[in-house]
Amino acid sequence: MDTARIPPSAPVPGPVPAAVPGPDAPVLTVADGGGRRELPGYAMELIAFAAIGIAVMLLIPGSTLTRAAGALALVALAVSRGWAHGRELGPAARAAPPLLFALCISALSAATAEPLYDVILCFNVLVVALQEDRRTLAVVIGGTWIALAVPAAIHPMDLGLRALVWAVLLPILSVPIQRRSEELRVRVGLGPRLRSLQAAMLSNPDSRETLIESAPGLTGCEIVLLVEPDSSGTFVVTAANRSGLTGTAVPEDARSLVHRTVRAGRPVFVPDAANATDVPPQLHDDFAELSTWFCAPVMRSGLVAAVLVTAWGEQIGKADDLRVDIVRSLASEASTTIDHTDLLRSLSDTASRDPLTGLTNRRGWDGLLAKEMAIARSRRTPLAVAIIDLDRFKEFNDVHGHRAGDRLLREAAGSWTAAIRKGDELARWGGEEFTLLLPDCGGACALDVVERLRADTPGGQTCSAGVAAWNGRESAAELFERMDAALYAAKAAGRDMALLAAPPEQDRPLESLAR
Repeated sequence: MDTARIPPSAPVPGPVPAAVPGPDAPVLTVADGGGRRELPGYAMELIAFAAIGIAVMLLIPGSTLTRAAGALALVALAVSRGWAHGRELGPAARAAPPLLFALCISALSAATAEPLYDVILCFNVLVVALQEDRRTLAVVIGGTWIALAVPAAIHPMDLGLRALVWAVLLPILSVPIQRRSEELRVRVGLGPRLRSLQAAMLSNPDSRETLIESAPGLTGCEIVLLVEPDSSGTFVVTAANRSGLTGTAVPEDARSLVHRTVRAGRPVFVPDAANATDVPPQLHDDFAELSTWFCAPVMRSGLVAAVLVTAWGEQIGKADDLRVDIVRSLASEASTTIDHTDLLRSLSDTASRDPLTGLTNRRGWDGLLAKEMAIARSRRTPLAVAIIDLDRFKEFNDVHGHRAGDRLLREAAGSWTAAIRKGDELARWGGEEFTLLLPDCGGACALDVVERLRADTPGGQTCSAGVAAWNGRESAAELFERMDAALYAAKAAGRDMALLAAPPEQDRPLESLAR
């Protein structure tokens, strides 16, 4: 940008504050200044209350004053609910308006002995059942019983039987409504959370760990395992939220929940493991604290590719419980996202592998070197690198042909890989050149390893090598330059040898620099 063209009064461009990314982030609405305006969501509830207030004025017998008081109480309740809409309030604050309303209606019923006021009390409880949690509903039902009992005690002949009937009916009607309404609200809110989980699994290289970490928060389960078959077909725990279980093989047992799920191709549900005799004994022995088990198959191309195993400490009586349904949804998400991330990982591995030798290529080497330099710097451990070049490889190709040359490269890669230490990384730099990364290894150690590789050069061929020990400060390019210079020095000295590069100039003693 040409900053000279920016007027002095213009704001200086700077970094834009980071917004919460993703489709579930808050929506930015750009208004056009026109169009039809819609009522807010709670306005419809206010209109409904106002309509019931009008019905009270018109239908309930009594004086104009008492009817107006009833309508006013309804309007006050509607206004309080509108004010509470969208606010984070505690149980007491949410229960207060319907309790005050019940008190007002109870006073009106006691003053007039009119029986229809108890219908309004029922309406009040049902509204709470639709919109509040179980604790708030229990408080409101208790307050409503009192609101029914007071007028019934004053007018037992007119209101006693009605109060008793409503006292019995209210929990029978409202508790199932509240349970279903709360479950519906949870299911609606679950959609964005599952979408966020799917996005996280797709963006995370290890989607299995993301799934395992998220499952307990979504389902309330105490244990979650992902079980997949290895190359031999044995089912093994590949991810778990409990330490010590990853890598555990699932025994071939006819009662095994995992193998039952695989054979049936459908979920397996154990509501009470303590009383289930047809389950593996290790569930009783190793997981005695867990009551309910649920295994959901992860399907790929119509076949069971994995099993998502979950367990809860509390007993879940029905297979249609919301928590069980969430596990099934997670298994469905896993079937697509794990496939996707495995494909990306395979493509990434292919991009960083040399197709001829199977070794890490130059691109992969750069990433590994940067990683090991960071580790060595933080741990203050030595690090060395080496470059190995097959001597007179062009002449070998000219005499024996390129196919023989490719075979020599593959044999050298296999022989040298077998000769390096565990943790070392051999890569093909290009052509006949190979690079070697040696963590926790100084210059002398690196020379010993490289000499072992030179001794194992196949086909009666020889190689030359340059070795450099990192000083902990120089860049990767500077380190490579010293290593490469040592290789050229070895070739200039007659080939078939390994030389250790001199340390950087800033690390050399003053007397050596003066010579």
